[in-house]
Amino acid sequence: MHPNCSKCNSRCCQYYCFQIDAPESYDDYENIRWYLCHEGTSVHIDHDDDWCILIENRCKMLEQTPEGERCRIYDNRPLVCRRFSPHTCEIALGGHDFKQLFETPEQIEAYARQALGEEEFLRARAEGRARAQSDCDNPHAQEPEIRGEIEIEEA
Repeated sequence: MHPNCSKCNSRCCQYYCFQIDAPESYDDYENIRWYLCHEGTSVHIDHDDDWCILIENRCKMLEQTPEGERCRIYDNRPLVCRRFSPHTCEIALGGHDFKQLFETPEQIEAYARQALGEEEFLRARAEGRARAQSDCDNPHAQEPEIRGEIEIEEA
């Protein structure tokens, strides 16, 4: 194990983060709002304008040792883990630095209102809620057509 790795108590094994599509519509923002309703989830815009979701979720392979949290399968760890570099880790670089961080549903809603414009936001929200209500009132309306054992969804 690299000496720097002992300084952070295996922080890179406590979460995962991956890029998501930048939202372009009300529905896209609603999906992000749903993500943020879940504990341990945040979304950020990095300095390259990439949108990312970060999910706090401790790796099952960590175990407590006298030296701190350590990987019990270190010699047989996944390739993703092997690609982490102590030279680019967030602790070595001083932590996360984002253009924008969203930790609550209210924060992304406020951003969506600004990005889409208040009028468009309210129109799209009303349409989306009406569609969702219609889907609930008529649950079979969205069921895909079934032919034999092959399921075919029609747009």
